[in-house]
Amino acid sequence: MRVRTFEKGDARMMRRWGGWGAPLLVWLVLGGGGSAYGASDPRMAGPYDVGVTTIEIIDEAREGRRLVTEIWYPADLEGKPPGEYYAHLLWGNALRDAKPDPSGGPYPLIVFSHGSNAIRLQSVFLTEHLASFGYIVVAPDHPGNTFYDSDDILTARGAIDRPLDIRTVIDTILAMDEAGTFPVGGIVDETKIGMTGHSYGAYTTLMVCGAKVNVDVARARCAEGKDDDCEMVRYAEALFGEDVQWVSLPDPRVDACVPMAPGGYRYFGEEGLSPIALPQAVMGAMKDTITEYDVEILPIYDAISVQKSLLSLKYRNHYAFSDILYIRPATGWRCRTFADCHNPDPSHEVIVAIATAFFGLHLGQDPAWAPFLTPAFVAENYPFQATFEVGGP
Repeated sequence: MRVRTFEKGDARMMRRWGGWGAPLLVWLVLGGGGSAYGASDPRMAGPYDVGVTTIEIIDEAREGRRLVTEIWYPADLEGKPPGEYYAHLLWGNALRDAKPDPSGGPYPLIVFSHGSNAIRLQSVFLTEHLASFGYIVVAPDHPGNTFYDSDDILTARGAIDRPLDIRTVIDTILAMDEAGTFPVGGIVDETKIGMTGHSYGAYTTLMVCGAKVNVDVARARCAEGKDDDCEMVRYAEALFGEDVQWVSLPDPRVDACVPMAPGGYRYFGEEGLSPIALPQAVMGAMKDTITEYDVEILPIYDAISVQKSLLSLKYRNHYAFSDILYIRPATGWRCRTFADCHNPDPSHEVIVAIATAFFGLHLGQDPAWAPFLTPAFVAENYPFQATFEVGGP
């Protein structure tokens, strides 16, 4: 695989284009204290400022598959003010070309996978926040399944390609760490890796974290005329043989997982989710009309048998786990229903709180985060917004 970075002039050109599809460049972002719960408050920005860089990974082993990837990391701003306007679509707490801050390293690595027809920057509210707590956070664009290059065939193949994208990204970040490559050289803890994602990215998260999909389900749906399933079957058979029944693509380097609004239960089933052996912080929205709460979220959560939790947003929809409502109007997208247009901001606080505490407990191995991962914490602070439950052994 190859990794490319561009000079500042190229970065300016990409900004003029205002798109995510331009070749790789290097950018930077910035992010963000004590609590009655005994740890830094996960609802507030963490102790680190944050840098962000965009790189392009070329996976030559997969026909030159191009993964434009964002990297957020703890940074030394050297007195410079933050403020990044992501490709003229979304404001974030960003500073371009920030110097990495190695003082608290090596830092755990977290990979984020975007939703279908979304973008790697769809959940900056979360990725910047995690980086401010001392994580390297990376998010690739999945080719053929973004705002700008949506393709039905590539989207169907994403059921297999997406987990392989994550494997490639982790390989690349660890190679950059070992080689001393900006911005992560020498500051990544390869023994502590987390995975998170939204919607199709949550499916991707489950696959990377040990789930497997039943190709026979796709075959049956193909026989009913479902073209997407037919393409998924053709692709699976081409890669794994005509007799393939289950596709399993776990990455054993990953330690903990946060699937947000996951879908695909019909393809997993209980048998497909039973191999998961990593702690899971599942999140879902009760008003979701895309990955419906009763059809997708609850069955997936119930089928997971390891240590797990479920954050349920009472009055929010599928997009509550993203910044999509700020990005998509600039791309011509409009909400399909009133529920789709609900302002997600009130839910972002509890989402980042649970995700930060979860990774702090399972990657940071710090029990001081445990009190935030309780029904009592959510009931006390978000009684009208969310519920929280824990399960597993």
